[in-house]
Amino acid sequence: MDRFTSNNRRADGWTEVVKLLIILTAIMGTRNSFGLFFTSIENQFGMSRGATSAYFSIFMALSAIFTIICGWALDRFGPRIIFFLMGIITLFSLLLTGRTTASWQLYITYSFLLACGTGAGFSLVLATVSKWFLQRRGLALAIALSGEGAGTLLVAPLAAYLILRFDWRSAFSILGLIAGIIMICGAALLKKVPAVPGNPADAAESKGPDKVGQTAGFSLKEAVQTRSFWLLALVYLMVSFSFYLVLTHIAPHLRDLGFDASQAAIVVSFLGGSTIPGRLVIGLASDKFSRKKLAILCAFLQVAGMIWLTQSNSLWNYYLFALEFGFAFGGLSNLMATLIGDTFGMTNLGSVSGTLVVGFSLGAAIGPTLGGIIFDATDSYTIAFICGILATSVAVASLFLTRRETRRT
Repeated sequence: MDRFTSNNRRADGWTEVVKLLIILTAIMGTRNSFGLFFTSIENQFGMSRGATSAYFSIFMALSAIFTIICGWALDRFGPRIIFFLMGIITLFSLLLTGRTTASWQLYITYSFLLACGTGAGFSLVLATVSKWFLQRRGLALAIALSGEGAGTLLVAPLAAYLILRFDWRSAFSILGLIAGIIMICGAALLKKVPAVPGNPADAAESKGPDKVGQTAGFSLKEAVQTRSFWLLALVYLMVSFSFYLVLTHIAPHLRDLGFDASQAAIVVSFLGGSTIPGRLVIGLASDKFSRKKLAILCAFLQVAGMIWLTQSNSLWNYYLFALEFGFAFGGLSNLMATLIGDTFGMTNLGSVSGTLVVGFSLGAAIGPTLGGIIFDATDSYTIAFICGILATSVAVASLFLTRRETRRT
């Protein structure tokens, strides 16, 4: 690869990062806003916290399946057609959710269709950006994956306003139109991802702290046979368990304590918005320092955040918790994305990362439902939040045990 082609690749790559950032903002804004709709759905259909949580938990469980399917499709068809189809499905999913008249219909319109439309979004952006960049991949991923926090930051207050101004059904419909159009238009502008270069000069660009420096990459079958694959899957499971336990139940928890909907929306916005500086700061650091050590630090900060949550008794305590916990989650999430590419290579990153992120989806499915069940049994979230402390502690231990894997000969 000559210098001109290499420079063009980098320039195109940064342009694609911006497009994928916008697409992911639309995707994550819709899926991470469920907590704002929680009380409205609970009251509308007279459901328990556990039953209401099930809509989101089933959505996340199905997302794990669609993540595997879309990861396979990404390696074969590229991102443009996949994101385009996801945008169409997302639009119709939320429009139909806004027209539901019975509680069981939400399992189809929200849990199933929205999982099909948005479930694989994070891992697809992760894999696509990673294939564009050999150098400065940590920063590129930090920027693109900041769409998760940006989506929550922007959509949470918008959802709260729409629910207050109209009703929860209209709010879903409006968000569906906005997100669907953004995804469809963004997908149409995406370029084909160039082949991973095998040129030694390009391979050298990937060298640095904790970098494998390989371009051939593990196949999914080879990756599954390594210890690090399962440890990283466990980290994903435990981290997402605690994060989505909080994201789903923090708004109803604050409403139970007497805070109004706008105050709860601010906490949710802080929780999502603080992941952006977490990704950017840690993303920059990850290109210079040990990613494993930084990941352990972020996981430890999540443990501290969960402990802080159990002791919070004022609105400012919750604001501070949201900022610290979101920052740590954003940093760790970004590091996990880069660690996968470093450990298993780029060639089959879509299928490898897609399969690993199944652990993330399962954790996000278990956390909200377990939190709702515990609340229904105890009329409190204390035990649920303690479970979050234990989960993040397991993530810390798992990261300590990971190691750089090499292909067996």
